[in-house]
Amino acid sequence: MEGSFQFEDLEIAYQLEGNGKPVVFLHGWPTNRLLWEKQSVFLKSDCKVLTFDWPGYGQSSVSENYPYTFTYKKEILSALLDHVFTTNEKISIIGHDMGGPPAVLHAFENQESIDQLILLNTVAYTLSTVMDKLSHFAFPKPGIKNLLMNSSGLKTVMRSLSRNFSLKNWKQISSIIDHHENSSIENRLNGIVQMMNNGRKNELTDLAEKFNSLACNKHLIVAKKDQLCYAHMKKLMFENTKVPVHHIEKSGHFISIDQPEQLNRVLKMILKTA
Repeated sequence: MEGSFQFEDLEIAYQLEGNGKPVVFLHGWPTNRLLWEKQSVFLKSDCKVLTFDWPGYGQSSVSENYPYTFTYKKEILSALLDHVFTTNEKISIIGHDMGGPPAVLHAFENQESIDQLILLNTVAYTLSTVMDKLSHFAFPKPGIKNLLMNSSGLKTVMRSLSRNFSLKNWKQISSIIDHHENSSIENRLNGIVQMMNNGRKNELTDLAEKFNSLACNKHLIVAKKDQLCYAHMKKLMFENTKVPVHHIEKSGHFISIDQPEQLNRVLKMILKTA
């Protein structure tokens, strides 16, 4: 079932499929809810699966004064979960990339309603990798911005961060980026540069501490060949030695499309579906 949810002046597009354990997937940059298409199909026989587009991604709108912060995304997430699920349902949240911080922030404030918190290839610290520094220096440059932030450019960016070079994978990357309907060049740029700049000044300064303190079941899903977030995940693993870690082989940053079968098996095990 496809639907939309009004949050302040934003229209949030979402999809809800299946019955059973409530599971919500949070995408990052520069993707949308189609990132999780194979996971939704796999889990919907045992789970009630919610996927949605963050503002300015996919079919969700974005306002001129949209604040690019993880805290505001957390507020959108919290309101959407209240809209979709009942108050007595315990929810499993799965966050990727820049979908990880709002997942942690929501879980920290709503621990009694969280069943599992699963982070895969996500941002967790203020640290800057070589890839971070390069992108934050290069992306705002007018020529590079227009080249890489258009649809063809974003497909190339996703392809470069992948370790699955099949035609099938390329078609899925194209499908994800082609799903963007309300995403301008400026929004695509702000969605990574401004979001991370704001995060490093505020929300990411104590995000790992909040994750560490959570009493709910926590899991980390990690791809060592991820050039963007492996440094974050490696540090998170080091600081949380009791949290189960699931390594996905032969995968880059976008695990859900690079190695969907491996990821589905891990998720099935974590969620303990039939």
